[in-house]
Amino acid sequence: MFEKSKIGLALSGGGMKAFVQIPFIEFLQQHKIKIDIIAGTSMGSVVGSLLACGANSDQLSEIMLEIEEYFNENQIFFRPNLKVLPFAKERIDGFVDGNELEVILDKHYQKFKVINIKDCKIPIVVNAVDLNTGKIVIFTSNAELFNKRLDWIIIDDVQLSTAVRASCSLPLVFSTKRYQDLKLVDGGILMNLPIQPCKEMGADHVISVSMFDEQVTNVNDSMISVMMRSIEIFAHANRQLNIHEGDYNFNVPTAQYNLLDVGKGNEIIQYSKEHINREKMKIIKTVNQWQQPLKFLR
Repeated sequence: MFEKSKIGLALSGGGMKAFVQIPFIEFLQQHKIKIDIIAGTSMGSVVGSLLACGANSDQLSEIMLEIEEYFNENQIFFRPNLKVLPFAKERIDGFVDGNELEVILDKHYQKFKVINIKDCKIPIVVNAVDLNTGKIVIFTSNAELFNKRLDWIIIDDVQLSTAVRASCSLPLVFSTKRYQDLKLVDGGILMNLPIQPCKEMGADHVISVSMFDEQVTNVNDSMISVMMRSIEIFAHANRQLNIHEGDYNFNVPTAQYNLLDVGKGNEIIQYSKEHINREKMKIIKTVNQWQQPLKFLR
């Protein structure tokens, strides 16, 4: 009997830029490339969680665009200005109450009969950061695989929408997520490209998807622009630290887009498809090598 390699998919955060991941997943499904393990950070956790629930590429695209429409109609991801700032202290600890996102995510997960993270069809990791301890928090369907990671906080009995909402809690934009004794913010603060959790979950090979651009970015003098650019720099720094732990990185340069570019989802999807077309033969060739039998079992 032959045992095939397990393939993990690590999806980075990036706000609206993470829409580049949608056509990449479509490409994997069209070419019968089976994903055995998923790890997602921030908006990557939204995409990854839907895939883990069992969504096909059409369902994934439809739901993500519906979520974008919800963001737009409710002015989530809006750009706060200085007139708003003096009143921020009266509005919890972010401009947007992230519980709204939790409700809409839960509605979509229930379409696939998923409530708890353990209900997912594909094993998944969603990461966040606890402000109190400064530690990475790993929400996972398979906590027993992380027994040796004493430096991480491991949680496996949690509602999927709670975990994903915590991972998406971009500082100042979304309010922090209180869960048990934890005060949780965006997982991208410490691990924006979650390759390592895929490995911990037993992946033999990891495909990662990121949205970094080497171009110089001109930042205006607004507080929000400075904050967003600072977060992108943090994300790039930890991407560079762990990108080599993966086996294949599909990166789409997205300097022309902003983390908060609500309304450009379809445009970003089409832009990503152009990059996939240029790299598709390399992707197929690389993954085909992994699909060879890993070992012979007696």
